[in-house]
Amino acid sequence: MTQKILAFRLLSGDEVISIIASETETTYELENPAQIATQMTESGKIGLMIAAFQPYAETNITLNKRAIASICIPAQGLADEYKSKFEESLIITPPTQKIIV
Repeated sequence: MTQKILAFRLLSGDEVISIIASETETTYELENPAQIATQMTESGKIGLMIAAFQPYAETNITLNKRAIASICIPAQGLADEYKSKFEESLIITPPTQKIIV
């Protein structure tokens, strides 16, 4: 199943990108939300930076829809960068086994 990723501009001015874990009439449940910020690159161009949004939260974050100014589907490059920050490692370590001699 494809994960739905949306970008939000909040009424506070914050911009957030997240996987949508669930949605109700009044809220979105955000899984691994990240704040989108702009930064100046060395060449003088504007770039985007992704940083954890409410990194102290132990659970998914519930976002009230009344706090949202706008919603969009993020550009593919931004969505790919976001996903790369939260993908599980592809390296799997096998469980330790006892060696009996």
